[in-house]
Amino acid sequence: IDGLSITVGYKTSITLGAIIAFVVLIHKFPDGLTTSSILLGSGYTKTKTLLLSMIVALSTPLGSLISYMFLSNVSIDTLAFLLGFSAGTFIHVGATDIIPRLSRTKDIFCYFSFVLGIVLMIVI
Repeated sequence: IDGLSITVGYKTSITLGAIIAFVVLIHKFPDGLTTSSILLGSGYTKTKTLLLSMIVALSTPLGSLISYMFLSNVSIDTLAFLLGFSAGTFIHVGATDIIPRLSRTKDIFCYFSFVLGIVLMIVI
């Protein structure tokens, strides 16, 4: 979905594509740390963890390339639908994972991260 979002963003406007690419790049750092921590905690070797993390990291540019090939001649209506679809996937993750965690935890960092994310969305 990240690769699709970037491609659709660039097809819509260069500015939107750059913003989406920037946000996805920022998201990849904590995502990679989480993935690596889970793999190492599950007993994977450092080498296998690095290999699997690289495969996951390459999925975004690969998704962008594949999306680009299929979206070369699409209408503005299709681009609008795909932007809505990709935004909806991120809203789904927030609604099913992040918000329930906020209601279960007293972790101030979790609250801070959530509010910071909202502020960044408004600023960007």
